[in-house]
Amino acid sequence: MLATAFHVGWWIILFWIFIGIAIGGLIAWLMGSSRTTTSQSLGVADFEGKTATVRTETTHSADQLEAIEGVGPQIAELFHKNGVHRFGQIAAMSPADISKMLAAGGSNFTIAQPFTWPFQAKLLENGWIAEFLTVGQKLTAGRLPVTGLAGVGEATAQRLSAADAGSVESLASADAAALAAKVSASGDSISESRLATFIAEAKKILNGDMTALAAFFGLPATVLSTRSTATYKETREVAGPVVNAQGLLGAVPAVAATSGGSLLPVWLGLGGAALLALLCMLKIICPAMPVVVEEEVAVVEPVVAPPAIPEGEGLIAQEENGKPMLIVFFATAKSDVTNELSTESAKLKTYLDEHPGSRLSVSGYVDPRGDAAFNAELSKNRAEKVAAALAAAGIAADRIDLDKPADVVANEATMANERKVEVKVKDAGQTASDVGTTVDPTATPETAAENATAK
Repeated sequence: MLATAFHVGWWIILFWIFIGIAIGGLIAWLMGSSRTTTSQSLGVADFEGKTATVRTETTHSADQLEAIEGVGPQIAELFHKNGVHRFGQIAAMSPADISKMLAAGGSNFTIAQPFTWPFQAKLLENGWIAEFLTVGQKLTAGRLPVTGLAGVGEATAQRLSAADAGSVESLASADAAALAAKVSASGDSISESRLATFIAEAKKILNGDMTALAAFFGLPATVLSTRSTATYKETREVAGPVVNAQGLLGAVPAVAATSGGSLLPVWLGLGGAALLALLCMLKIICPAMPVVVEEEVAVVEPVVAPPAIPEGEGLIAQEENGKPMLIVFFATAKSDVTNELSTESAKLKTYLDEHPGSRLSVSGYVDPRGDAAFNAELSKNRAEKVAAALAAAGIAADRIDLDKPADVVANEATMANERKVEVKVKDAGQTASDVGTTVDPTATPETAAENATAK
């Protein structure tokens, strides 16, 4: 069965089994067998032809953990008690892990703010000393000033400070709506969406996001990798007589003495393989190879990649379920149809002429950020202008419906894809939901156009 599965004769399989036995025996002989003994039973002669392994314990100097801004001698000692002695160990921890260790150490340590400790340790571990000093200069008593956040200047920092959010720590715990109201009450104004962006960035920094911290302190992303430094090699030779060799034996706690293994598997495997080859050459016994029937290989059709979605204005004409479809893309906050629709809408017109009961469903989408009322009016204008362009291209206006889209995408990576209007075909008996859109069941013919919006 094995020979059939691999399309080879069992004679060849048996031959390679013997070869495998020979190779395995050779490896075992080269590696030998080990035994462990104590130095008390050894003499100088026992080292002849043997490989000795000596286990020693070395002492290393701990890194100067107090170099990190905010870490004093007592906190450094607490790190040592928890088995943390090097900058690399702190760099691998999160601020939350360090806070748990400090809390377990007692109430004296709870005042510490370890938000930047892993980042500082990363700089020290990787050798970015000048950049580490820059971080220390920008810290204010171990706290993070809000001026390090993108978009926060001195004027904005003063407004936030007046609203009790003058540090990254206090800003991260603030509520955007409440903070906006507080700033407004003081006579200034910062939008709630902008404050929400500041708060989100502050939370990333306090959670130990090293990329965000590098940007916060104005450092390049390369500080998160080991700094390239010059290397050199130094060779020293020490010559002299060996003194007190017997004392050396007494210092060896354990020796693994290695002796060669048996060569029997090597000779057994090689002999068996040679015997099989000889019998086959003399035609005494050499089974024929099985006939291999080649199976027909199925041809896989290449997959055609979907058309690329434009970043701003653009037009995609494609088919969906055998029906023509148009997707018109808009620039941010724009509703003008700058693309020529007469050519691409010809397929839609042909389909409608061939299917008298079919209609067009026009659905406007928007980037969901910003003011909801403005978005609603923008999506309505986009849908209406596309409908007008289709009518100008020769499609009867009474066969064009403005329908509300079914979904709203709030993922920032795909927001640009939502600034669009989709034109799909509704066959006789189909509703907007059948082609991927939904219609407000309470809408009347007079309000249908107003409901063709997306927030």
